[in-house]
Amino acid sequence: MVIGKRHPPSILKSLSIFILAILGFGYLSIAVSTGDLLWFWPAFNGKPASITVHCAGRLRPVPPGSNAFEQLSNGLNDELWGLNQWQTLSLSEATWNDYVLGEESQVLEYRFSPYETIHSYFRFFKNFDTLIVPLEGRHANSNPVFGLKGELILPGSFRLESNAPLQEIVREYNLCP
Repeated sequence: MVIGKRHPPSILKSLSIFILAILGFGYLSIAVSTGDLLWFWPAFNGKPASITVHCAGRLRPVPPGSNAFEQLSNGLNDELWGLNQWQTLSLSEATWNDYVLGEESQVLEYRFSPYETIHSYFRFFKNFDTLIVPLEGRHANSNPVFGLKGELILPGSFRLESNAPLQEIVREYNLCP
């Protein structure tokens, strides 16, 4: 009775198993350190429950379902596409108060329900419910996106490619006259 023919060891098979093991270990170690199994996914497709424009100390809610709402939502998703650069610039209470009450500020506030996550190889911005995008005023030139979880300000910020498309939408729909 012949059980099977033995094949000589293959260097190619051994090398491919070794490479797969290294890639698997790398993926799992990043997934564990970030707390995100989709850390490699470059897209943000969050759908906000509400969008508010803070314009020179006034609140201007954007009606859900309107063209402005859809364009602002899609604009944020487009600008957060790709490998997001996390930066140490954080939102302070004083800056948040300036955004809400300041005469020279223009800020977008995106509220999400349920919580959202920005997939990245950083451990930050997991399970937030609010994103703050300054368009004019303090820090607007560095294109940050700040996060909140309830009333808790999340450390650091992500950087948009540009906030100009969002500024254009706000201008186009006269959301901050």
